[in-house]
Amino acid sequence: MSVEVTAESEHSSWIDFKPGRRFGKWRIKNKLDEGGFGQVYRVEHIQQRGRYAALKAEPNDIEGGSAIKLEIMIINFLNRDGDKPHVVKLFHAAKHKKFSYMIVTLLGENLRTLKISCQGEYLSMETWSRIGIQCLYSIKLLHDIGFVHRDIKPANFVMGHESDVEQARCVHILDFGLARNYAFEKRKGHWIARRARRSAEFRGTMRYCSPSVHEKKEQGRKDDIWSLIYLLIEMHCGLPWQHERDKERLEIKK
Repeated sequence: MSVEVTAESEHSSWIDFKPGRRFGKWRIKNKLDEGGFGQVYRVEHIQQRGRYAALKAEPNDIEGGSAIKLEIMIINFLNRDGDKPHVVKLFHAAKHKKFSYMIVTLLGENLRTLKISCQGEYLSMETWSRIGIQCLYSIKLLHDIGFVHRDIKPANFVMGHESDVEQARCVHILDFGLARNYAFEKRKGHWIARRARRSAEFRGTMRYCSPSVHEKKEQGRKDDIWSLIYLLIEMHCGLPWQHERDKERLEIKK
């Protein structure tokens, strides 16, 4: 993995990378997804034809700045003792004048789209159980390095790509842009808890966040687990508030 800082033309547009554009040793093939703050593209290695990865890009001028720097740090920290089965690999990253990007393992469908594509309304008990165990373990990996995710939801758990035989049935945890330290490792194996704030701004997704988040309390490991429980209930039998749009009524139902 390499990280570089480069200059970008004032008139170039970060928001729409054309097929063929080069990023390090990778070249854009097509767009996979886009959201409010960034976009994801499928890229191919220039020297190793047929080797694909995913490029995620975000503008640097969004409120609070691009979260990609934080994501890179967490991915590297998670894989510091070797690649983990539920964590993507980081191949390349860079910061340009107008945007930042990283190139990581190409994955498949997230749990949200997987649920929608199921023949029945909900997942089978067998599939639901396997996914739940893997999601729990992937969250544990993050907690083990002193971070809480703060946005656990179906869209942030993704299956391996169908072309990857070893990882196709493996759940990967993604999107660490809202993650925060709950503890710091002073030295190997010795952790110091971070002092909790008296009040914290809302972070997460309304449907899945814990009751404590609604009360603007500092989030800890338990809040990630609350969100996972809500996620699993929704995928198994549905949440009582999953179609609720009013914030106050949603809080009451929780």
